[in-house]
Amino acid sequence: MKKSISLFLLLVSNFVLFAQTENDTLTKKNLFVMNFQIGMESQKYDNLNKVFSDNGIAILSENSLSFGGGYYQLFGKSNIVNIYDFSIYQQTTSNQNNTTKLKGTGLDAMLGYAFVNKTKIQLMAYGGLGYTWLNTKIIAKTPNNTTVNNFLSGAANQYVMAADYYLANFGGQATYSPTIDKETGDKLIIGIKSGYSMPVSETKWKTENTNLKDGPEIDAGKFYLRLIIGITL
Repeated sequence: MKKSISLFLLLVSNFVLFAQTENDTLTKKNLFVMNFQIGMESQKYDNLNKVFSDNGIAILSENSLSFGGGYYQLFGKSNIVNIYDFSIYQQTTSNQNNTTKLKGTGLDAMLGYAFVNKTKIQLMAYGGLGYTWLNTKIIAKTPNNTTVNNFLSGAANQYVMAADYYLANFGGQATYSPTIDKETGDKLIIGIKSGYSMPVSETKWKTENTNLKDGPEIDAGKFYLRLIIGITL
């Protein structure tokens, strides 16, 4: 993930150099951009993994594949940006006895500022608040050819726990427009965004509608790196 962040910073610096030499032929206008995102999330789960390990459950990896989307509105005269994102990230790990599946769903609302706002190039920083629902499913391995009656009469083979919490979210985004309609200003948006988020509330665990006590806190700090593909509306 550190290499990914370094790559992000390198690409951003190249975007800035390109923007400084760009001839802006269109008047600045407000932009409303719908986008799709795909990337990686890097989150430590030391506290949760300790509980899993103590109970013989497959522990989680730090990295998860993520995808999602959202929209942002850039006000051309003030360079203020409103950003709204949703993301889904997931992973599956296994040991000889069971499989652990994790799925997270996040919603983020951020306010930012575009330090560079050209016809083809935008570079912005943002900060805001997010909310995450985390779902973990532990599945015990079942021998092949187990009968339905034996399966149903045996010990529970699946456990589900869910948690939710708020996060503070800070990051940056760089976008480039390879194609532009010179009459309307409509354009394709391609870019990258990277950031850091950290929990700012207690992690509340439950199973179905039952609250669970003494659950592990989610470790502070999550890095993410995402590719953005969008269009202006």
